[in-house]
Amino acid sequence: MPFADELLECLQEKLCRKAIIYSETPTCTTIVCKRKDKDDILLLAVSTYNNYIYAKMVPEKLQQLEWNCSNIFHNPYGLYAFAENIRELVRKLVEKIRLVDVCF
Repeated sequence: MPFADELLECLQEKLCRKAIIYSETPTCTTIVCKRKDKDDILLLAVSTYNNYIYAKMVPEKLQQLEWNCSNIFHNPYGLYAFAENIRELVRKLVEKIRLVDVCF
C-alpha cells in the first residue's frame, strides 16, 4: 500500500511503541503493534475501499490462526474503524482502544 510508511509513523506517534508490517498484499496490509500503554500486542488489518481506509484491530491473544488480513477480518473479535485519511483512522483506533481493553 502506498501509504504504509505514513500509517506506521502515525501509529507509532499515537498508539504503538513499535509497529511493523507483518505481511502485505496489493489489497491489504497486516500490521503488528506493540502498545504504548500496555504490554499487549494488537494486530491490524488495513485496506481501502473507494476513498476510504479501514482497519480491524484484534488483540493478538484472540487471533489463533495465522496473522494475515483474511483471518483478522474473519475473526469474530475485534473492532473496525473507517476513515477518509490515515490521521483520522489512527485517531479512531485510539478512541476505540478502551473498548478492546473492556470487551476482550
